[in-house]
Amino acid sequence: MRRASNVALNFEEMNRQMFFSQYKRVKSYFEGMELASSGLPEGAELKILETVRDKVPPEVFTAVYTNPVNDSPEAMRNNLREATRLLREAGYEVRDRKLVDTKTGQPFTAEILIDQPEWERLVLPYKQPLERLGIQMSLRIVDDAQYENRLRQWDYDIIVGSCGQAVATGT
Repeated sequence: MRRASNVALNFEEMNRQMFFSQYKRVKSYFEGMELASSGLPEGAELKILETVRDKVPPEVFTAVYTNPVNDSPEAMRNNLREATRLLREAGYEVRDRKLVDTKTGQPFTAEILIDQPEWERLVLPYKQPLERLGIQMSLRIVDDAQYENRLRQWDYDIIVGSCGQAVATGT
């Protein structure tokens, strides 16, 4: 599900239209640091991953991770096809233009929870590709207190958030 959502995100168009192409999509939480993901796992990293091999996708051991690129209409179509394949693999199919769980028939819905109206312009462009996949997306704007309570109770599907980070060094 996460990979399908990532494939459907048109980062390049959003970056161009809203941020004047000033952002670079990162490949790792630790981008630009020695802890950043690079290449295939080896050494101590591979040893740790071997202990959970049955719990991670096989590609972790065979393919270097890259973010999808949606820099043309053809790339977007191809990535939406890939997202459809991933969703089908996860047990979903499109019925009457709605993505549904093949076992339960329940439609796949996603609510994006935000606490600032300014975020609306950022998340609304994501609605179209999700709807092309059959996902019914809604947007809910709540006040700060309700937002914090819903975060604490894990009562959300998707949020907009950021995590500050810094390199920790030992002496």
